[in-house]
Amino acid sequence: MTTYEEQVTNDVIDFILDYNEDNLEPITDDMPIMENSEFYDDLEATVTGNADGSYFMNALEARDMVSANLGTVADAYASLDMLDDLGADIHNKKYEQLDVIARIYTLANLSSYTLPDLYTLATK
Repeated sequence: MTTYEEQVTNDVIDFILDYNEDNLEPITDDMPIMENSEFYDDLEATVTGNADGSYFMNALEARDMVSANLGTVADAYASLDMLDDLGADIHNKKYEQLDVIARIYTLANLSSYTLPDLYTLATK
């Protein structure tokens, strides 16, 4: 099972490469991905599954991802001051919610990276 960092990093790289193919002003190698807020909003919606109809995991896949990465999920909940809700959300099998929160948290941690930084992370 991959980690959230690996999966989100690869999703970000794929999004940037697709974005560069479709736009007149591509994201340059030395531009932090957070620098363009409209770009980042589209990126976040696509990578985290928060865009309409873009969530790509079913409950079983989300459960497996969450189970394999409980430390990241706990860190994500703690960063949102929601740690008290974590046990109930796991008990109530809110795997998709847990997964999206972990993806948002992981993406936020990657937001200052440049494209070369992300390639390095993705290939380590």
